[in-house]
Amino acid sequence: MTWSPRPTVSSPQPGAVLEGRTRVGVDLAVDDLNQATVLWRTVGGTTWTVAGTDDNAPYRVMPDVSGLAKGTVVENRAVVRDASGKLSASSSLGGDGEQSGG
Repeated sequence: MTWSPRPTVSSPQPGAVLEGRTRVGVDLAVDDLNQATVLWRTVGGTTWTVAGTDDNAPYRVMPDVSGLAKGTVVENRAVVRDASGKLSASSSLGGDGEQSGG
């Protein structure tokens, strides 16, 4: 079985602080015709929220996490569909609001 190019959630960096609308970037190893959809959910949650889809490199969307409580950990997932309809996905974690110092 052949898969679409494996995406990498390039921004924000894993563990970064997310505030309001934070750009989620998706990198691909190839520059073919692809469609990248970004979804997010709170860690432990079962419901994904679609943040948006981009079909032009550089792939990016800006999910709105402003309604989440400070310190909520969010999982961003990129799902890529290539021109032949094949899918691939990857995820990254970040936290909403200020990180606690220590």
